[in-house]
Amino acid sequence: MDKKASTKKPGEEDKEVKPKEPEPVTIDFNGIERRTIALPLPKADYRLVLSGPSGTVFIGEQKSGNGLVLHKFTLEKREAKEFISGASQISVSGDGNKNVS
Repeated sequence: MDKKASTKKPGEEDKEVKPKEPEPVTIDFNGIERRTIALPLPKADYRLVLSGPSGTVFIGEQKSGNGLVLHKFTLEKREAKEFISGASQISVSGDGNKNVS
């Protein structure tokens, strides 16, 4: 007879843990053109946008065989400069000041 070790404490009942339902996302399309801007970038295979430090965003472009090219777009100058190339994964800290590629 195969007995598995129990991880329950004496007196604990079997409780079915139900995952919390995700909050619904609502997009207010009324006046959305006042809350969005078009970036002056050429057409390309963009795969991601990540927030950066205040006034900047990182934009990931997929290039054939080279992984992602990460561009740093500055809102003040309205231009993007190549930040890093050949990245396979990108993560930005919560405050947007550090990234790991």
